[in-house]
Parts: sequence; C-alpha cells; structure tokens
Amino acid sequence: MATDAIINKIKADAEHDARQLITDAESRAKTIIAAGEKETERAAAGTEAGIAADIAALKERASLMTRLDIRKQTLAAEREVLDRVFSEAESRLAGLSDREKTAFLSDFITRAAETGKEKLRVPEGEKRLYSREMMDAVNRALKARGLPGELTLDDVPAPFSNGVMLCGEHADINGDFHVIIDEARASCEREVAEILFHHEVS
Repeated sequence: MATDAIINKIKADAEHDARQLITDAESRAKTIIAAGEKETERAAAGTEAGIAADIAALKERASLMTRLDIRKQTLAAEREVLDRVFSEAESRLAGLSDREKTAFLSDFITRAAETGKEKLRVPEGEKRLYSREMMDAVNRALKARGLPGELTLDDVPAPFSNGVMLCGEHADINGDFHVIIDEARASCEREVAEILFHHEVS
C-alpha cells in the first residue's frame, strides 16, 4: 500500500509537472508568436517603406536621366545648328564673285603678310584672280604698312580649292577658307551662340 501511494504520488506530481510544463510552454509559445508577429509587421512596414524609398529613388534617377538626356539632345541640336551656320559661311565665302573674292583675298593678304616678300601659293582654279593689277595693289598696300611689297606668285599650286597660302622664309600662313572659318569659329562661336540661342554653348 505504501508503495502504491508513493507511485501514485509520483504519477500525480508528474502529471502536475507535465501540465505546468505544457502551460509554461504554451505561454512561451504565445509570447514568441506574438513577438514574431510584431517583428513581421515591423519588417513588412520596413520593407514597404524601403520599397517606397527605392521607388522614389528610381523616379528621381529616371527624372535626372531624362533631364540629362534632354540637355544632351538640346546641346547636340545647338551644336548642329552652329555647324550649319559656319559651314554655310564657308560656302558663301567660297561662292563669292570674282570681284568680291579678289577684294577679300587682297585684304587678307595685306593683313596677314609678315615680311612683304612672301610667295603666294594659290589654288589652280583661282590663278585668274591674281592679275597684275591685283598684285600691284596688294604690294602698294604692303608698302603703306612699311613692308617691301615684293609679293610674288608661287609656281606650286595650293593643296585646297579656295583661299591662299603665304609662304614665308621661316613660316607659312594658311589662308585656306576652311581654316579661316575654323579660326573665326574659335574666336566668335560663343557670341554667335548667344545671338542664336540667347545663351552660351558649353
């Protein structure tokens, strides 16, 4: 009997302990589950906020890229217009009448000559412009500048179709119309851009 009582007591205590363990476990489980749910909610909220932030960043980046692309296209269009302006200027210069071209070349040579003894290398197709009268007039203009005024025509033709090259003892001056326009562009492109677009072109 005593043994049975002891066994029953052990069983009862075990059942009590088991129930307590189950109760504690269930309580801990509920706490863990509740904490997990809160953490999940926080994570979800954080994820949503992160997604919203990412979307906002992507929108801002897309907007910036669009603005940059528009700016790039605008600059390219303006550059194309400037290219066309100076190309047209070169075409008009090349298309001057003989009288106008002679006057332009005479003025260019008079200003560009450094010694007054250069040889003029001219395009094969424009030798007609350099008459005796034209050469005499240029040399007189050079003498008025205090230079000898002894320019002569070179036997070698210029390697371009419009303009003149002044061949000196130490250096040549390239009066190819293309070079003249390029130099003019370098010095006045910003001014032309301001006139065309009301701002400078970078």
